[in-house]
Amino acid sequence: MERFEREVVDARGLRLGTHRMGGCAFLAGDFEVAHLHGNGLLDAWTGREKAAALIAERAAEPHHVLGRGGWVSFWIEAPEDVPGALRLIAAALDAAADARL
Repeated sequence: MERFEREVVDARGLRLGTHRMGGCAFLAGDFEVAHLHGNGLLDAWTGREKAAALIAERAAEPHHVLGRGGWVSFWIEAPEDVPGALRLIAAALDAAADARL
């Protein structure tokens, strides 16, 4: 998870914040694009259409609390999971950019 956090902050230009339910938030300006819980659960906001596509591809799961919507969940359990998690961060950044148009 530490490797993932460093990669997101260093390479993606996001800043870290504190998520209201614990864990760290990844912020683009004031907008939270994703957050990482201490147990390795990543939640990313990708918008409804992209979330549905990611779930259909099995690249993510429906959000662990909200179900199917604009948020998706992904478990980071091993170093091999980091590329998949970074893919979700990229999708969240794209969705955030689209939402600001």
